[in-house]
Amino acid sequence: MRVGRIQNYRSWSPWMVPDPDTACVGLEYFCFRGDDLWTMSDDELVALATRELAELGLATPEKVRRGHVVRVPLAYPMYDAEYAERVEKIRDWLDPIEGLVQVGRNGLHRYNNSDHSMLSAMRAVDNLVAGTDHDIWAVNVESAYHEEETDADAQQPYKKVPTTALEAELKEMSEAA
Repeated sequence: MRVGRIQNYRSWSPWMVPDPDTACVGLEYFCFRGDDLWTMSDDELVALATRELAELGLATPEKVRRGHVVRVPLAYPMYDAEYAERVEKIRDWLDPIEGLVQVGRNGLHRYNNSDHSMLSAMRAVDNLVAGTDHDIWAVNVESAYHEEETDADAQQPYKKVPTTALEAELKEMSEAA
């Protein structure tokens, strides 16, 4: 399977798909600009999704009425060793702009789930309308949510990047040399 995530929009809300005999599903394929998935034609992607729905036992090909492809470049932030420093530079540049409020995944440069993205937006509205002082950048930084422990003074769980197997192997090789 190449599909990364499947959602049934009817489960989100019956008003999104008002016909009770119809489902509307979204299949997400994670890729990079220029790779085989990104450059596949819309028709080829719909055919791939149709085949994978059948292979997963979710729908037979004849049940698929049509498909629609949306390519979203840079949909997810890239976490690496320099991530926190780059986000800090972005914040330093954007924070002085009067009236600009950053929210959600792309605004906070963080892979929030949809609940946290909406919470950042609701807190921003509270700040603007009700005069509260919520720290939008503090949404979804609780270590308990991420199921990992952080140092007591660490406020940003993304600052500590896990070591990859390749990095560990290279370190071990350099120490042995």
